[in-house]
This record gives sequence, C-alpha cells and structure tokens, in this order.
Amino acid sequence: MLYGSSNFEDKNYPVAEQSFKTVINNNDNLYIEEAQWFLALCYLQTNEQSKAIKQLTFIRDSESIYRNDARKILKKIK
Repeated sequence: MLYGSSNFEDKNYPVAEQSFKTVINNNDNLYIEEAQWFLALCYLQTNEQSKAIKQLTFIRDSESIYRNDARKILKKIK
C-alpha cells in the first residue's frame, strides 16, 4: 500500500494502480478499503471515467469509510 501511495503522490498513476490492484486482489489485507479508494482516484487522474464510476459505485454501495466521499464524487461526475 505504501508503494502505491508513494507512486500516487509522485503522479506515477500506472504503477500506483498496479500496486493498489495487488492489495485488493490479495483480499487478506488491512488496507483493502484504502487501496479501493486510491484506485478510484487513479482512474480519475488518468481520465478513465467509466472505470472510476464503477469503482466509486462499488465503494459507495459498500460499508467503506470512503462511501460518502465516493457518493459526492459520483454526483459531480455523472
């Protein structure tokens, strides 16, 4: 997760995206919610709107701590 976050901050979104996907696919990690959130932000930064909408919708419909933020972003981009 730190590797992905570091690359996200450096605007190296493709590398960050892969790192976040690895955390999510591991499915046994304390940082899955954060990885899901930052993956959505990567999609927004790289103008992959359909992927961003899909990811944000998933977050909004979950019990994630980021669900309210996802809802707000979805309202702005739809």
